[in-house]
Amino acid sequence: MKILAITACTAGVAHTYMAAKNLEKKAIARGWEIKVEKQGANGLDGKITAQDVAEADGIIYAVDVGVVEAERFEGLTSVQGKVKDGIKAADDMLDALEEKIKAGGSKAKVSANASKFAEKEESNDNMIVSFLKLWYKGALSGVSHIIPLVIIGGLCVGLLNLFFGYDYTHLYDEAILVEYTGKTYADLGIINAAEGLANSEISAIKDEVYAAIAEPEAKAQFESSFQGIAHFLYYSTLKAFNPLLICVLAAFTAYGMVGKPGLAPGFVGGFVAVGGSFGKISIVTGGFLGGLVAGAAAALFVMLVRQIKVPQVLESVKMIIITPLLAGIATLLFMYAGPGKFFAMLNTGLVDWLTSMGTGNLLVLGFILGAMACFDMGGPVNKAAYLFCIGVGTSGDFAGDASIFYAAFTAAKCIPGMSLGIMSVVFKRFFDEEDRLAGPSTAILGFCGITEGAIPYAVKDPMRIIPAHMIGGGIAAALILSSKITIGTVAGGAVFMLPVIGNPMAWLAYFVIGIAVSMALTIGLKMVAQNKEKKLATAKA
Repeated sequence: MKILAITACTAGVAHTYMAAKNLEKKAIARGWEIKVEKQGANGLDGKITAQDVAEADGIIYAVDVGVVEAERFEGLTSVQGKVKDGIKAADDMLDALEEKIKAGGSKAKVSANASKFAEKEESNDNMIVSFLKLWYKGALSGVSHIIPLVIIGGLCVGLLNLFFGYDYTHLYDEAILVEYTGKTYADLGIINAAEGLANSEISAIKDEVYAAIAEPEAKAQFESSFQGIAHFLYYSTLKAFNPLLICVLAAFTAYGMVGKPGLAPGFVGGFVAVGGSFGKISIVTGGFLGGLVAGAAAALFVMLVRQIKVPQVLESVKMIIITPLLAGIATLLFMYAGPGKFFAMLNTGLVDWLTSMGTGNLLVLGFILGAMACFDMGGPVNKAAYLFCIGVGTSGDFAGDASIFYAAFTAAKCIPGMSLGIMSVVFKRFFDEEDRLAGPSTAILGFCGITEGAIPYAVKDPMRIIPAHMIGGGIAAALILSSKITIGTVAGGAVFMLPVIGNPMAWLAYFVIGIAVSMALTIGLKMVAQNKEKKLATAKA
């Protein structure tokens, strides 16, 4: 008997190869011929050819994400499972496939030890539940593709910040402006730069400075300077997060759900989810949640377009042109009319609500801001908290207090990355292999004020990761805000910014408390979940 297998875990590293090796070992022990394609960080390792498919009796899927080029295996008798099944239950998967092959691929009754794999294909879930399950699987595929962006982009930005203290505020240094353009803020019509920044006129000042630096003579001098090179590196690596990260997440979430036709509409929807100004249209960022919604929307519209019947001669035109075009336009309009509007209202409403609270209780307000910062890890709720923090220093009861709010926000946003990074190394049994491998880089990203490294963990286990870090981040922010600790920046906040924090030791102590709370709650919730799983397993046995 000759069979094929596909293995693919979320990160495409350790578990992908462990499952492949175990399936090969068990199949060879039976005297079978097997070829396993490992889909992961190295691409399609051991790619299955058309000849392999023609000669195969069946195929095993041991995957946690969408299968790349799944259309290659249409018509083959198959068994569905997860990567952990390939590692721990390879014999059961092989038994299930053998029985299906002998039954001619029918849904024949299978033995008890193999039934769990057959049941996956006989699900009685309604359309909505089936779509949500498919979405979850697609989301894991999207996450697996953003991990390299998170690590490479995040580490580059973090290292530049760490060694050069580099952030966009250098562009508003009048001495630099004079050095490279020979013009002052007054020459550009900016009466008070500091006041302009505080009053949210950053974009206008930025445009003026960019325009001045872009003049040929000044541009040549700026680009050849050390500062110009650092500027180029900083803003180039930032593209890994904006717009690439959300676009890739959306595109490969759709890809994991419907295959290649989902890529183009997924990228389109992801770009809208990034937000920004499109001519006279302004869209608020949806963050990674918006990217997941865009991916699901793209996949749904691809599914709907596939239902359109066309003559056989036009089928290839439909796949190559009609499907991505119609699905892409539908996804774009949906993201603009649906989630885009929703996130805009959410942001505005949250900021207005926070402002209405006044200064009566900084402890409560700090907790709310910290919890918001950790809720969606860079998404619209996090952005609403940030906008509030940098805007409160200009008016009302909070006038002049922007720095204390941003100090609290900085602590909260650094907690998820550092907490999860440390836990995945110290408490290994609660995390899978790819999470453990990503742990050190996630902790470094958190140290540098970058939350995105925590996204893969949150997507895998949202019911435990997100609440635990909302509470930990909320406590740290509440303690810092109520103590009125200041920070000397309104951008690029990170742990390494301690030298510009008003009371660094107190801030650090509260930050550590927040991490400790997040870690304790996460481990506690994971232990409860594991105990429940053990009890269910014992009851079934």
